Amino acid sequence: MKTIDYVAMLGFAKQINEQQACLAEDVAEKLVALGYGVGVGNLSGVFDHALQSAKASGGTTMGVIEKDLYKQKHQDCDILLVVSSQESKHQVLATRCIGGIVIGGGPGTLKLIRHFLDRDKRIVAIDGSGGVVPSELAERVILSHSVDHALAVLTVADN
Repeated sequence: MKTIDYVAMLGFAKQINEQQACLAEDVAEKLVALGYGVGVGNLSGVFDHALQSAKASGGTTMGVIEKDLYKQKHQDCDILLVVSSQESKHQVLATRCIGGIVIGGGPGTLKLIRHFLDRDKRIVAIDGSGGVVPSELAERVILSHSVDHALAVLTVADN
C-alpha cells in the first residue's frame, strides 16, 4: 500500500472572496492530480473549498482540528485528527505534511508557517491572495505568481 504525502493548505478560515475560493479549489484539484493528499487545519474558508475540491477529484484529505471545531461538518475529511489546542494542531500539520501552500491568512497562518520552517519544510505563498501574503512573510517563504508555479516549486523538493 502506497503512503500518501500530504500538502497543507494555509490561509483564511473565515470569510473569503471568490478568487481565494477558486485558488483553494484549483490547488487541491492539482495536488490530487499529482498524487498528493490535502491537509487542513480548519474546516471553513479556504479549507472547506480545498476539501470539497480534493474529494470531488478523487483525492485523500486529512483534517487536524481543535476539539471545539469537532461539531462542524467534517465529512470531506478521510482522516480527522482532533487535538487539544491550536499549538498542537500546528505541530501535527507541520510534522505530517511535506510542505504547505498559503492563500492569504492572518496571525494563525504566520504561526503555522513558522512550524513548517522550523522543520525545514517548504512553504509557498500565492502572490495576490491577500492577508499575510506577501507583506508579513518570512524570508524563507517562496512567493509564487501562480498555482502551477507554486506546485512546481513545492513538489520539486519532494522528488
